Amino acid sequence: MLQRIFNILSLPVAVLCWLLLVVFHTANNVTAGVFHHLEVTPLGVIYNLLSVGFYVCNAWFLFYQFEKNGKFDVVNILWRLFSFGIMGLTIILLLIIGGKYIQQNSHFSLYINPVFYWISLYVALVFFLWAMFTFRRFILYQKNRRKVISWNIFQAFAIIMLVFTVNPFDIHPSGQVMSLYFLLFSILCIYLSADIGWTSHLNINQKLKTLGIFVVLILIITAYSWVITELTQLFDFYRKEENYDLYYIIAIFSIIYSGFSVLVLFSNLPASSVFEAQSNVITSFNKINQAILTNLEAPEIMNTLLGGAILTADADAGWITLAEPESEEKLLVKWVQGIQIQEIERFMPLKELTHLVLEDKQHYLVKNLSQSKTLGRSGLKYKSLLCVPIYSAKHNYGSLTLLKEYADAFEHSVIESVASLAEQTGAALEHAAIIQKSIEFERYHEQLKIAKEMQKQLFPKSLPTSDAVEMAVANVNAEEIGGDFYDVFTPNKQVLRIALGDVSGHGTTAAFYMAEVKGLFHALAQMDISAQTFMINANSALSRCLQKGLFMTLTYLEINIENQQFVLLRAGHCPTLFYHAASDSIEMLREGVPGLGILREGSYAKIVPKDRPYNFSAGDFLVLFTDGITEGKNAQREEFGYERLIAVVNNNKKEKAQALSSLILQAVQQFSGREIGEDDCTVLVVKFK
Repeated sequence: MLQRIFNILSLPVAVLCWLLLVVFHTANNVTAGVFHHLEVTPLGVIYNLLSVGFYVCNAWFLFYQFEKNGKFDVVNILWRLFSFGIMGLTIILLLIIGGKYIQQNSHFSLYINPVFYWISLYVALVFFLWAMFTFRRFILYQKNRRKVISWNIFQAFAIIMLVFTVNPFDIHPSGQVMSLYFLLFSILCIYLSADIGWTSHLNINQKLKTLGIFVVLILIITAYSWVITELTQLFDFYRKEENYDLYYIIAIFSIIYSGFSVLVLFSNLPASSVFEAQSNVITSFNKINQAILTNLEAPEIMNTLLGGAILTADADAGWITLAEPESEEKLLVKWVQGIQIQEIERFMPLKELTHLVLEDKQHYLVKNLSQSKTLGRSGLKYKSLLCVPIYSAKHNYGSLTLLKEYADAFEHSVIESVASLAEQTGAALEHAAIIQKSIEFERYHEQLKIAKEMQKQLFPKSLPTSDAVEMAVANVNAEEIGGDFYDVFTPNKQVLRIALGDVSGHGTTAAFYMAEVKGLFHALAQMDISAQTFMINANSALSRCLQKGLFMTLTYLEINIENQQFVLLRAGHCPTLFYHAASDSIEMLREGVPGLGILREGSYAKIVPKDRPYNFSAGDFLVLFTDGITEGKNAQREEFGYERLIAVVNNNKKEKAQALSSLILQAVQQFSGREIGEDDCTVLVVKFK
């Protein structure tokens, strides 16, 4: 309650303190320095209290505003700081020019200059505090104990300097003490600036914008520091020279952090840290699927989910709650890590929390448990709670709950990764149940239909379309579930990343590995890496999880709409047909490397070629397909082949993407004389408008 009142009153109190300080300085000017030595008088005590109120209330108000805005958008946050910095610097310069003009041409300068001075000081204070809290948001991105402790030490340094700035006790530290203070503070700033992991999640355009803003911010901060130094002299105060060390330490911190950010953005060093973080997610996906392929036991899958989720989110504790226990007398909580059952019972009733997330099919996030009306009475050290549902298309299994000791500690990217793990676990449990029940042959076919529905959820529900690109896919499996894989990832409106692959063999085993490939593709596609690097990392990851003798063919395609170029790389997969509208010809793109998982050593990286960009124009299109298309056989065991495929494409090149993909699949089915062939068949058409 008191915190809420302080949040509301902080800005009015700050403005009131500012107005009274203006009155003090105006009176000081008019009386020619009667209040020259304020510290030794009762009036000086009031002045110092007003100064403290001015700094503290403004700091609290801006901190509160930052805490309300939970969205982490790097470019937008920096752009707002940059915009205010330019606007504030313009206001101060105009006030300085106006103050000098009034001083030379009017007798009212004694009254106006203090107002101009304190407006300038207010603008500068807001800018420096804004900068400090902006960089605090960056430093505490994916916060942990080390980051929180380091920032608390930084705040202690700032409070000490606030005391020196206000100087209520007329303290004047020696030059050696201040030199040691600034040395230790600079070392702390360098330490805080060393971890800039948030840059790894920016795409190329965002990195360029952020780099430019940081460079200009360094110049703006330097300009503010100069203005602060010159304020007293510029407005010709009679009062003793102000102490601006608080402003200087924030400027030092801001410049050091901005400088480190510029270096990291320029050299792109954090790419390795992003891959490491995504590798944790990939590892968890692999372990869940390995649990299916080995013993098919639900407890093993659940334990893998809990361990993988805690690793991915860097959580301090977690547990899994069953939605439907075998008996009301048995515990709902079956898997626990880092916390006691007695502590778990202090939270919302477990059944209610689990049913809540399963009913909404959405995660439940509490940023600060101490402020939660429902969960705030738990009395535990944990501040952040995340609960995600574990379910499949046909069954609700339960919920996964994670805890962290600090408030607002679950970032959006972490929540998505944990939710994906839980979703994959639901699919894994569904698949495991199907395989176990398939022993009863009479029910095997019916259970595989359920698996087919689950597999459909692993494919994109819809393909992205725009004014520049039209996409469509046609797919049919040789069995109820298959091993063909396709997916599309759009990091922004100008870039499309597409994968089309085929796990060796078909049926349930191939489908399970296809689920692994989906997790691998999404983890790697989020990174701004070349097609060459994508294929090397994909081979490395799959080599560790595919059984010996199994491999995967894959075509990876990245389209840049703005540049009208695409990069295509094949790993043992079928060639891609590239229709050129200008010459009315079809080019077969054959360049590639062996399939993924065949070469399981470092030698694979040596043979993957560098990216080769292809230009495209309106009317051009690409046809990607799996080997089930060209290897479809008729009654005489004759294959459909590339010539027939090219002929079908030529005869229907004017059709839209959806019609063309369907006509190709129909042509193969008519040729083979059956609706479902011996192998999975997938056709993906990308038309450029």
